Amino acid sequence: MKKIKGLFKKKWVKIVTIVLLVIVIGLSALFIVNKNKTKNAISDFTYTRTVTLGYGSLNETIVASGTIESQNTSSITSSVSNASISKINYSVGDYVEEGDVIIELDTTNLSKQITKASEQVDEAEEKLLDALDEAEDNYDDIEDQYDAAYAAMNSAYTAYKAAIDACATCQTAYDSAKKTFDDYVKDYDISKGSIETDATYITNKTALSTAETNLKAVKSSTNYDTLEKAYSAACSTYSSLKSQLSKAEDTYDDAYEKYTDGVDTDTLDDLYDTAADYKLKAKSAGQITSISAVLGSNASGTLATIQDTSKLKISLTIDEYDILKLELGMKCIIETDASDKEYDGVVSVISPVASSTMGSSGFEIEVNVTSEDVSDLLIGMNAEVTIIVSSTDENFTVPMDAVETKEDGTSVIYVEDESGEFYEVEVTTGDNNGYYIEVFGDDLTQGMKVRASADAEEAEVNISEDEISEEGFNMFSMGGGGGSMPSGGGDMPSGGGMPSGGGQGGPNGR
Repeated sequence: MKKIKGLFKKKWVKIVTIVLLVIVIGLSALFIVNKNKTKNAISDFTYTRTVTLGYGSLNETIVASGTIESQNTSSITSSVSNASISKINYSVGDYVEEGDVIIELDTTNLSKQITKASEQVDEAEEKLLDALDEAEDNYDDIEDQYDAAYAAMNSAYTAYKAAIDACATCQTAYDSAKKTFDDYVKDYDISKGSIETDATYITNKTALSTAETNLKAVKSSTNYDTLEKAYSAACSTYSSLKSQLSKAEDTYDDAYEKYTDGVDTDTLDDLYDTAADYKLKAKSAGQITSISAVLGSNASGTLATIQDTSKLKISLTIDEYDILKLELGMKCIIETDASDKEYDGVVSVISPVASSTMGSSGFEIEVNVTSEDVSDLLIGMNAEVTIIVSSTDENFTVPMDAVETKEDGTSVIYVEDESGEFYEVEVTTGDNNGYYIEVFGDDLTQGMKVRASADAEEAEVNISEDEISEEGFNMFSMGGGGGSMPSGGGDMPSGGGMPSGGGQGGPNGR
């Protein structure tokens, strides 16, 4: 019984195996047939390139790349030599305002110099004050002596004047007799003989002698000579003290002027001014992007860099063939690989001097970012800048190859009808940017399918099996005109610009 069951089991396995083999062979054959059918169906696939007519602005642009920088950058440096860093108040990434103290230097040596200079100033001021006090005391002392001398001179003059008055009569008589005697002697005529024997001469001489005797007697009785000498001495003392008082006054005025002017504090003032240099402040508001300062190290070179991350710019090099097209204020579109956003900008600087790099000449320009939100733009990022040199109004645009000029000078484009055939539509052409051209015409409507090239053969595209395999085309996506086939011919020329409006369609499925 066990043997029969074993045989039955082996027979069932063989049957299952044969059935599965038949199924596999059948499916393989079916796959091969379908593959051949598919291959034959798409190996000769052909379609005509078209574009969808739409409105667009025709822009002439210049595209260049550069690095994002800050419009406002300032550095923290020290003008103090041989000073170490004692404090760093901020870190990289911190936002600071203009005037904030970023780094502080060690002021130990400066404080010693200020103390020494201040002591010297105080000592000099004290000397000036002492000199002023001394000059004032000297003036007061001489002034007291002067006042006493003046009083003594007046007293001596009073006594002397009384003696003069007492002798006045005798003095007058003496002066008159002397004048008469002197005049007679001067006018005497010697032809008359010796004057000594002349009677008038003898009379005048006797009168003069009598007057002199009388005057001497009066002066003696009034102590005239003593009073005269006392008054003369008092006048001499007064005159001397008056001169000394004048000099003492000059000395006082000079000492007062020096004291008022004060001592020379230039050294101390310079030191106080230098104290401000020990606090290194931000010269502009912005974000600290680098700090090279180290506590305890000598402050030299650039210690920190501050950049305004809200006001950005991009430095670009423009080819010499394009530089004359640029003007200040031209609008720009800015893009980066790090963000899918577009940012606005304007040309802010155009260098008038070319710079040569690796054998080619270019001109440096700067573009300021004018968009308010620049949070996704970081300093150091690479950016592509599209400078809009010129722009037309919103009109219909097509590739330049799509326009055909007839022998009579008229221009036409080829529009696809509902049956898939193309017919001519007469147009008037406008501006172009070397790739796209404006077209005008009463028969033009938005959404028309226009052959991408006026030459039907150039617009026709054949896809081989190898190309389909390499490019990854899906035959089922080619039936609706929204596929991935190219809509234009060739690459964009340098400086050109795609129309900003109407869309460019894919193959029309034919």
